[in-house]
Amino acid sequence: MMPPKIMNVSTSMRRLFLKMIVTGLLASSSAGLVSIQPALAEEGGLVYYSVGGNLLNPTPLNTLTQAQGYRAYDSWMWGQGIGFYGVVKRFLVGLEYQSLWGQLSTSGSESLKVDGHYGLLHLGYLAVATPTFQLYPYIGVGPGSVSLNSSKALNGLFSMSQGSNNNLMTATGSSLLIDLGLGANLIVPMSPGNQDSRGPSVALRAGYLLPVTGTSWSSNDLPVTGGPAMNPGGFYTRLMIGFGAYQ
Repeated sequence: MMPPKIMNVSTSMRRLFLKMIVTGLLASSSAGLVSIQPALAEEGGLVYYSVGGNLLNPTPLNTLTQAQGYRAYDSWMWGQGIGFYGVVKRFLVGLEYQSLWGQLSTSGSESLKVDGHYGLLHLGYLAVATPTFQLYPYIGVGPGSVSLNSSKALNGLFSMSQGSNNNLMTATGSSLLIDLGLGANLIVPMSPGNQDSRGPSVALRAGYLLPVTGTSWSSNDLPVTGGPAMNPGGFYTRLMIGFGAYQ
């Protein structure tokens, strides 16, 4: 009768040993999964220079200029800018200035240049936040403008007027813009392996500028009546190069 009891004890010990091995493996796997989770980066910031383009709506301008022999303006307008933002608890606050390089159109000996610029206050949130990569939606608000510089008086070209001034050669159309976009940022750390990350950065942004007011024209800080309903609003995309730090 002894052998069966010894067999039962031996079987129980094997089962207990196997349970211990499985439990140990599961615990080790769980610890390994926790250890490979990327560190979160809830604070940091970026200073950058950007280059890109805006997809404007030049139809109000082309309707008036083409009738007088000017070449049509393209929808795509290249530009550049500078900006910075800071991040606290994954919430982003930043400022940005963009300048549109503009386009020149001619009709015979006459010429007309169109350019623009805008400045924005941005608020966002880091949906993905690691020391080396961040992805964030954002919203912004700020003033934008389109400028006209002409060799021919704008009075007759666009039916613009400024009191008794019959030689209006320059004018600026201002409007308020709302910015909705998505940004992605990659940092190349100067000291790999640290919990924080500091180094050069490459980023991309894409969004849409929505004008929320009409175009208000002026020249030399004095109001101007008339003029095309044009603004720097529309789709945009840009490449950003700078220096960032996250922890």
